[in-house]
Amino acid sequence: MTCNEIRARDLVEQYLRGQLPTDDSSTFEIHYFDCARCFAEVETTRHAHTTARRNRRREPIPPAKDWLLIMAKVAVAGAVGVIGAMIWQYSAGLI
Repeated sequence: MTCNEIRARDLVEQYLRGQLPTDDSSTFEIHYFDCARCFAEVETTRHAHTTARRNRRREPIPPAKDWLLIMAKVAVAGAVGVIGAMIWQYSAGLI
């Protein structure tokens, strides 16, 4: 197995997902333990997957209905701020 074959067949992703057949997985492991470049690629990709999983667990994206509520609250807060500023300016005799 060569570096070019690994990249052409996207074997790093398949290996990390556990989707390589046993014989391909064994051949891949033999190569990547001997090849510093492929070893680094596997470790970098593994780290990226781990980080993505960790971040996905920490910060779930709210459902669409929650976004509407968030946007409504922001709009109300903005309107209250503008009205408050106008009242302050009026009471200070600025307008």
